[in-house]
Amino acid sequence: MGCADYVARIVMRYTDVKTLLLILSFGVVAACAAGNGRPRVRGDAGLADASTVDAALAVDATNAVDAGASIDGFVACETTSHDARAATRPADIIWVVDNSASMRDEESYVQTNINRFSSVIAASGTDHHVVMISDTARIVVPPPLGGSDSFLAIDQSVNSHDALELIISTYPSWQHFLRPGAIKHFVVVSDDESHMTSAQFRVALAALTSPGFADGFVFHAIVAETLGFSLPPGPCFDKAENIGEQYIDLQVSSDGIFSSLCQTNWTPVFDALAEAVLVSASLPCAFEIPAPPTGQVFVADQVNLAYTPAGSTASFIPQVANAASCTPSGGWYYDDVLAPSRIITCPSTCDSLTSDGAGNVAVAFGCATILF
Repeated sequence: MGCADYVARIVMRYTDVKTLLLILSFGVVAACAAGNGRPRVRGDAGLADASTVDAALAVDATNAVDAGASIDGFVACETTSHDARAATRPADIIWVVDNSASMRDEESYVQTNINRFSSVIAASGTDHHVVMISDTARIVVPPPLGGSDSFLAIDQSVNSHDALELIISTYPSWQHFLRPGAIKHFVVVSDDESHMTSAQFRVALAALTSPGFADGFVFHAIVAETLGFSLPPGPCFDKAENIGEQYIDLQVSSDGIFSSLCQTNWTPVFDALAEAVLVSASLPCAFEIPAPPTGQVFVADQVNLAYTPAGSTASFIPQVANAASCTPSGGWYYDDVLAPSRIITCPSTCDSLTSDGAGNVAVAFGCATILF
């Protein structure tokens, strides 16, 4: 049975099309692709054009495309579309503060400003959780954030080089405090360099689950940008042990905020971080697969992702076999090949989605999957 026939049969079977479509928060499209002879597809004879999908696919959420309507090769039952989530999306912020002997002043700056940071976020109406990984004898977070349901202190001494490693090793102590769907932010404060590389950190973070970081993360670095002892003296002279290159790499690749550890007025630092949390409207990196309607079954090789970047036209994100098959070209895969419950995007695709504050993603059921 062809894809168009499959969709037509479903439309005829259900009079309430909105019940049929299992609309997700990011948009669900029941559609069919016409064969044009480019990338491979699975589940249908012939090939489908993965290069473009008409921008009309990303229509306003209030306007449905009539059953059987043709959109540049698509026969759609109905199209529902949602843009990148608004800034009211919950935020989970994990702070890691270096407790080495040279960090006394910086610990004080964090303790003094952390409530300002939280209050700015709270005033916007954004639901946020704050985790502080640090020696609780060195940093005492006072009320109103300290002692509230929005705050969790992890009593862990952080040495000069192990901030990234401790994020991974302490995860079982604070994973329950994270919310699925919340934007995850990391803030590392250190005057030294990490022994764990940024690439190693990404791999280790990707292995964490429940809820894990499949939706991506934003990394903010309050570190040194120059050596503490150099000639001629730089801005961090006598204030830093090493340049925080691994932290800066994570910050740049996730579009986070960099702030120099070497400044003495940290009020602008915390204001900038709070603003970064508030403007973190972005597309998710993972998508739940809902249960199909009564009388229908989920077909794993008839699912596609259509991504419309801000100000551009839509295109398909092809499927790869699994996480190990991800390359810089991106793609998506199922969390479990035999019993899929989530669609997860590859790191490079995830980076594109989380950095897009005005784009659109639609998940299409009922069409032969496009593969790399």
